[in-house]
Amino acid sequence: ERVRSNFHTTLYRLRQALGENVVVYNNELYSINPDVDIWCDAREFDRLVQHGLNLSVRDARTEDLFRRAVDLYQGDFLPLLDAEWITTHREHLRETYLDSVMGLGYCAEARSDYRQALNFFKQAMKLDYFREDVHRAIMSCYANLGERQKIYAHLKHMQDIFRQELAIEPTKEIVAWAKRLMG
Repeated sequence: ERVRSNFHTTLYRLRQALGENVVVYNNELYSINPDVDIWCDAREFDRLVQHGLNLSVRDARTEDLFRRAVDLYQGDFLPLLDAEWITTHREHLRETYLDSVMGLGYCAEARSDYRQALNFFKQAMKLDYFREDVHRAIMSCYANLGERQKIYAHLKHMQDIFRQELAIEPTKEIVAWAKRLMG
């Protein structure tokens, strides 16, 4: 009874704050009325990134979409709350943010602005050090800049961190790829 009372009190307050037609009851479920136009930063962020991922990195709109998405992201989703659905959504948004930062890097790389691309890829590396695609992109920038010694230093540092933190080696493919870049 208390849970039901708390729910109805919350529903009443929600309708007071947002309007009577925002929350609807249909087929024994409460939901947001699909006919109401609601803007949500997390949904807009996701939409921008997905749209950017569907375009070529050479398309002028792509970089703008990723930049707008990065500007919307303000950190972890509901960081003070802990529920399975929140954690799942938080991880999704964090991965999507990483995709948008990588997307900005790929756009800069497509314009042959390897320094800017490198900055974006290093930012992405801070978000998830253990994604090999991030390391591959960084080493690719070093190769395009003619900085072969930095490829070697990056590979060694990556190997050390993988060993220390995960007790594994990077894949043979990325090691072989880095060696090819060093030529």
